[in-house]
Amino acid sequence: MLTPAQIERAVAAALEEDAPWGDLTSTALIPESATARAALVAREDGVLAGGAVFAAAFALTDPGIEVTVQRDDGAVFSPATCWPPSPDRRGPCSPPSGWA
Repeated sequence: MLTPAQIERAVAAALEEDAPWGDLTSTALIPESATARAALVAREDGVLAGGAVFAAAFALTDPGIEVTVQRDDGAVFSPATCWPPSPDRRGPCSPPSGWA
């Protein structure tokens, strides 16, 4: 298992390699004051892995982004499982049409 410091170093290196100048499209098109909410929706059966890496990628991209990983690595899910399955979630929690 990786330590938080190891995860941060690995994610920082990946971000530097993949986006050394940031995300130019997002910078140009999305106002700095914009906010968003998101949920993960499964397309297939699976097992959650990499929650800490997922959260680290957002934290290193913008420390103002808040990520809450609601399940531990190893959690089993099935198609259309939605995280977070909470009443304050906005919009439908089902795969978009065309997802197999």
